[in-house]
Amino acid sequence: YIRTQREARAARRTREEERGRMRIWKMAAGAVLVLLFIYLLYPRLADAFLRARTAPAAVETAAPDRAEPRDGLDQSHVSDVEWQEQSIVVVPNDYEE
Repeated sequence: YIRTQREARAARRTREEERGRMRIWKMAAGAVLVLLFIYLLYPRLADAFLRARTAPAAVETAAPDRAEPRDGLDQSHVSDVEWQEQSIVVVPNDYEE
């Protein structure tokens, strides 16, 4: 009788230890899944929600006909060929320390 009780107790402890190990493995797998979600999906979801929350960009209206350059530096009206044909102006460096 005593031997049977001892063997039953040992078998019960073994089953409980196995259940405990399985619980730990399940929790570890759950933690890995949560970390993967945070690492892979959360930034994309957060970005999508932030973009949805901001106002849409304003639609550009037609620009008026060529305006005169304000400071003489606006060369948007110059074609690529004219731009390449322009001479290079070298400015001396008069900076002294």
